[in-house]
Amino acid sequence: MIIDPKSTTPTYRQIVEQVHEAINAGVYRPGEALPSLRAPAAEIRVNPNTVQRAYEELDREETVESQRGLGVFVVDRRNSAAKSKAEKTVAAALNWGSHDWVEVGCVSTTNP
Repeated sequence: MIIDPKSTTPTYRQIVEQVHEAINAGVYRPGEALPSLRAPAAEIRVNPNTVQRAYEELDREETVESQRGLGVFVVDRRNSAAKSKAEKTVAAALNWGSHDWVEVGCVSTTNP
């Protein structure tokens, strides 16, 4: 990983972009753990908090998934998309079903 200290792009953002490039190049595969915070921080000589911020950004983008106590893992986008679609389907079904319960009078819509 190479960081350009003269770049107008913040250091954490450069890390995010380089992790994306590494994933696209097959350096990190779905399900594989990224290096711990300290390893890349030492390699590029930045504070581990900077790497943490980059990993948090990747997590928000759903590029990686942080598993407490285990590490940060590359998300399998194929499974992620399927899971997201399934979650939306279930949520829609639950929402639809709750309306039916209200319509038949099984659930009150007013507070007791």
